[in-house]
This record gives sequence, structure tokens and C-alpha cells, in this order.
Amino acid sequence: GIDWLSRNQAQNGSWSNEGGYGSYPAAMTGLAGMALLASGSTPTRGPCYKEVRKSVDFLLRCADARNGLISVPVEEGRSMYGHGFATLFLASVYGMEEDLVKQQRLKVVLDKAVGLIVRAQSSAGGWIYTPDSNSDEGSVTVTQVQALRACRMAGIVVDKRTVDRAVDYIKKCQQGDGGICYSLHSGGGSRPAITAAGVAVLYNAGIYED
Repeated sequence: GIDWLSRNQAQNGSWSNEGGYGSYPAAMTGLAGMALLASGSTPTRGPCYKEVRKSVDFLLRCADARNGLISVPVEEGRSMYGHGFATLFLASVYGMEEDLVKQQRLKVVLDKAVGLIVRAQSSAGGWIYTPDSNSDEGSVTVTQVQALRACRMAGIVVDKRTVDRAVDYIKKCQQGDGGICYSLHSGGGSRPAITAAGVAVLYNAGIYED
């Protein structure tokens, strides 16, 4: 799998989805980058260090200096997926980066990325596909909490109240059978995938025994 990712990385450092909803290069690059890290490579060591560096550089170029969103607007209609996965990956790389100039650049991007996640949280405590919609659903919510957890572990300041509100959101989405519904607003029955995402939110918030 790692060999396939290495062979299919674009010249600009990205990977793209071939599906029908858009190519989502920021989201795909964040996910592929996490796979490279999981295989043992870092920005300076391991068989795929060059691929890791190229993917970091691509995502840094995707970061909007004004609002902090990490995305490729034309290709990612549901931009919060790319933002969450890119933030997760860059936060994971942050502590491994040995170039102090690039590490400082990463910190600036991550600080702004966290700020956008905080601003994009809905009044109910979750997140949805775009940062200014004031709505929420499970899969985007887990992506943002994973990103916040990675940032917090890397030493980036994250307001605990944001995470607490996300945990409260998941608890409110729990149904009588123990499962989690798609969205607090839409209701509906429990969904296995969203339930797994909800458990991931709780774990990433440090709640293991609930």
C-alpha cells in the first residue's frame, strides 16, 4: 500500500480522489500523509521522507492565510473534511520537523487552523461540511475532534470548552439502543459508521470508560 501511494503522488505533492463528488486533494493528501507516517517515515527519515515533505509543502500552500482554512476551494465542496484531515496530518508532523523555519510556519498554520475549527463549531457543538453553515453531523465532527486532539498533543493551544461541547453533542445524538444518529437536527435511527465515529470522538476527548 505504501509503495502504491509513493508511485501515485502527484508532482505537486498531493493525492486526489477519483470519485464523483470532487477530487478532494487536501483531504486525500492528509490521509495519505498519515499512512506514510504510520509506516515509519518522517519529514527527514525513512524510505518515504521525500513524499512526506512534499505532502507537507502542498498542504502548507493550501492554507488560507486570512481565515486558516486548509483546502482547495474549487475541488473540495465540503471543505471541512480536507481541513480536518490536513490539520491532523500537519499536527502529527509538527513535532518531527527539524527545520526550525518550517516548524514555525507549521505552528502559524496550525494556530489558524484551530481557530477556524473553533469558529466553525455549530451552536449545538458539532461541525458540518463547510465552516460557515452553523450545522452539524457525525463524520465531520469526528474529523475535527481528531484534528484538535493531534494539535493539543503537539503543543498547539486548544480551548477545552470546544472539545467539551463536541462530547456533549455526541452524547445528545445517542439513541435508546446505544447507537449514534447522523445528526442532532435530523435525528433518525442509529447508524453503525456514525456510532463508530462517535466512539472515536469520545476516545480522542480522553473519555475511555463512559
